[in-house]
Amino acid sequence: MKKEDIFNAFEELDPKFVEEAAPKARAVAWKSRVWTKIIAIAAAVVLVLGCIIIPTVLSGDGDSSFGDIFTSVPDELEPYKDSEYFEIIKKLHSDNEKRNNLPPSENIYGEPVFKESVEVTDNQTKGVEESDKIKRTDKHIFYMDGLTLRIFSIDGENSVEVDSYTIAKKNTIDVGAGMELPETHNGSEIFLSDDAKTVTVISRMYGSESYKPHSYSGVSYTDVHSFDVSDPANIQKKAELRIKGSYTSARMSEGKLLVFVGYNPYDDQIDYNKPESFLPVMDKGNGFELIPDCDIICNKDDIFPSYMIALEFDEKDLTLKKSFALYGSGGEPYVSRDKIFFHGNGEMSGRTITHTRIYCVDYTGESFKLLGSVKLAGHTIKNKWSMDEYEGVLRVVVKTRDSANLYCVSLESFKVIASVKDFAPKGEDVQSVRFEGTNAYVCTAVNLQNEILDPVFFFDLSDLNNISYKETGTIEGMSTSLIDYGNGYLIGIGNGTSDKYGPTLCLKIEVYKEVDDRVVSVCKYERVPISFSDDYKAYYINRQEQLLGFGYSSLDEEAETWVGYYTFIKFDSERECFVELSTVSLAGYADDQRGVYIDGYMYMFGENDFKVEAVDLGNTAPEQPEADGESQE
Repeated sequence: MKKEDIFNAFEELDPKFVEEAAPKARAVAWKSRVWTKIIAIAAAVVLVLGCIIIPTVLSGDGDSSFGDIFTSVPDELEPYKDSEYFEIIKKLHSDNEKRNNLPPSENIYGEPVFKESVEVTDNQTKGVEESDKIKRTDKHIFYMDGLTLRIFSIDGENSVEVDSYTIAKKNTIDVGAGMELPETHNGSEIFLSDDAKTVTVISRMYGSESYKPHSYSGVSYTDVHSFDVSDPANIQKKAELRIKGSYTSARMSEGKLLVFVGYNPYDDQIDYNKPESFLPVMDKGNGFELIPDCDIICNKDDIFPSYMIALEFDEKDLTLKKSFALYGSGGEPYVSRDKIFFHGNGEMSGRTITHTRIYCVDYTGESFKLLGSVKLAGHTIKNKWSMDEYEGVLRVVVKTRDSANLYCVSLESFKVIASVKDFAPKGEDVQSVRFEGTNAYVCTAVNLQNEILDPVFFFDLSDLNNISYKETGTIEGMSTSLIDYGNGYLIGIGNGTSDKYGPTLCLKIEVYKEVDDRVVSVCKYERVPISFSDDYKAYYINRQEQLLGFGYSSLDEEAETWVGYYTFIKFDSERECFVELSTVSLAGYADDQRGVYIDGYMYMFGENDFKVEAVDLGNTAPEQPEADGESQE
């Protein structure tokens, strides 16, 4: 059976005959059968051909017509008609043609146990661990400092670094004129196995394959390394591999190590005679080869050639267990206990994205299984925090051109069962979203001549037939991260305002609470001028003790230099104020550094720097940060 027969079989179906045979009440069941049939046919192809990669093209919204791109063949593609990857070749060619001929005038909207891992990161989903720069047991802290894995003892002020391992860069970039530069590193994250014997390091690298898409030279890679740390004083490398594409994120769920990689094959990189130039590839030491048994799913309405690749590895030896690639997807997926929710472009008009699409994939079996998808009005889903699965319903916030929409989607029918449309003030953009049980919190904002104004919304989703919400009204600043601290309190971390500095140099940590029919701000903590991270994982979050830690770089105006610091504060809910517990200096540019509180001590990490300070959580004296531009030492 040829691969093109997969698509032809579905083209022969006419939706009107399906509608006549099955009324609208049974339409959902028909769509489910179509999804099942697609996967079944793809599985049959594997048995018949023993293929490495299976491209499967999905029609939009149950429509069986794939359009001209699958029924006509441009002359330049005639030589590839017998290729087993011809459907992907046609899709790539068509999307690159569309991308290169878009109208130019519009914008795109686009309690710890010995020798066992103890979670530090504040994860989105209980039971689903996220990769981070820091992990620990009750005896040691594991920290990724650039490309160096460092292990520290946990012993208060007597703590020391017990060992380190620096990962060597592989290649160089030829920049011409006889000059070469080493490949660059753009951040690493780690996992620590439950038995604390293995550390997995996942790195973003920018390497040396020479092509120049859009005036950039080089290509992004995702490197994965496995280390034996059963003896923390003697780190040993076990395995490594490289995936072409940019590292997006990773998860660990019930022993499943999931790595997500975004891969964009550009025009001047693609050679249709070489599938390795346009399909997902991986290098295990013998050069780049097609990722084995990688199911590729694409939708005819998705534009801009790109893949989001999902891979499951054995963390002990990095054996690949299964893989999956979704064409047309972008941004970090949301991962629940058994599903992955990918998002991407659903439909475009010229350069304007009018709809976004979410794909739901089950990752618990021997292979990834596509369950369904839904197309929603709006051009962008900001990030993984904008999606949440709760009791069989996917809740999601989508940006629109002028406002924002909240949708509730049944994961049985993949239909919208409740929504709140255009709830944000006109012209505002979604900045942060958090779902907690039957509540949802959303911050939107508008930038008016360097002054940021925003409301924060509290949604009650307990009754999907009667969704209600409250808001703060317009306040200064905005929150890029939201933290539910319980008892009706919400903490927002983001940008504030200043007469002297722009919002990006103003840190504002604000507490909100529900009062009757509205939401009010009860206190805030500010620092200026500083540079800080908007990555939620960069903050140390302890809800039980209501603690918050964060790294940043402060501008010393006299010396005209930036100095790194780490500050540790707590929220006193009885008096509704913040208390500063500790501030220490750290080497390097400290925006994205980490800290963790353990048994009366705060452990903080800079660039090749490590500080421990005793902390009194009983401190009740509220402190204010220094005024603009003053020293913080």
